Amino acid sequence: MVGHSYGGLIARAFVHDYRSRVRGLLLAESVTPDDPTLGRYWTEAGHRVDMAASSAATGGGPKLGSLPLLVLSASNPEGDHLGGPTYGQPAWMVKLWRTQQRADRALSSDAIQVTARSGHVLQQDDPPAVVEAVRELVVAVQTGRRLRCATAWATVRAVCR
Repeated sequence: MVGHSYGGLIARAFVHDYRSRVRGLLLAESVTPDDPTLGRYWTEAGHRVDMAASSAATGGGPKLGSLPLLVLSASNPEGDHLGGPTYGQPAWMVKLWRTQQRADRALSSDAIQVTARSGHVLQQDDPPAVVEAVRELVVAVQTGRRLRCATAWATVRAVCR
């Protein structure tokens, strides 16, 4: 299961409701439940989204046990595109976003966080890092091994911890 940005909340809600159907989770620049910076409502793809209801649907996390979890973060989360425009967020908001991304690792006992060289739209700015993240998650699920920070991350200019 992969969730980017608001899709991270949707992925969390799916895992909360259908945990037995999910073998691994990749949260890519994911919104976290109850993010205080987003307000009660948010507009996504032209639709008004109730963020409180979206957060509640995640069941507070969800806690994943040992389900493989890869948190893919941006080196420049306030950037709409790497080296391009920004969202205009204040420094405290960017700091909180980064703190929430790090905290997501605690959802699973088998978790790593990778920071791609990108703005918030990872799949546009750093496709090789996204591909490597998906590959690492799939291999870990297929082989039953834990997620790991291997040399492949350096080849896509990403930092793994």
